[in-house]
Amino acid sequence: MTGKRARKLVEIFILILALYLANQRALVWGNLFPDTTNWYSSAWIGSALWVVVLAGLLWVLAQTASLRSYVQQWRANFLLVVFLYLALLSIVWSIYPAVSIYRAICVLGASLVGAYIGLRYPLEGLLRILFWFGVVLVILSFELALLVPVGGRMLWEPYNGAGEGSTGTATTWAASPPCSARCS
Repeated sequence: MTGKRARKLVEIFILILALYLANQRALVWGNLFPDTTNWYSSAWIGSALWVVVLAGLLWVLAQTASLRSYVQQWRANFLLVVFLYLALLSIVWSIYPAVSIYRAICVLGASLVGAYIGLRYPLEGLLRILFWFGVVLVILSFELALLVPVGGRMLWEPYNGAGEGSTGTATTWAASPPCSARCS
């Protein structure tokens, strides 16, 4: 496998995993407040996956010799760095430091990967990535409704029996198909 092909595969893997991790808690099978008391819980597995994504990102940046420009862009956006620093610093005064560590890893990982995507792809490429991500979520919602009807329904009051798809409520992605069609 050539270096360019390996770099492209790692980059695709980074994009897919980062988009999944950034949206994991919004999906039906995700948990809005994952358990952080157990090291084998979804929170720490997700954190470990963020570390894998960031290692892959660092490898891609090193392979493309663009690490220097990436760091320079972070220096130019000093206020964002301050915001991330405060998110990490909040661990110190947190009532539940484990939860704060988990959330800080998520914010840091999403910010670092988001900055890379913003630098790597032009606006049209970014919209194409988000379009296909939206298409996959819509397809998953339909498949969930067809294959596991109970899995795509709200089973609690006041919407007992209403459809929710893979992203929670049906209205979450109501604007996605028209927006996705416009962006393609």
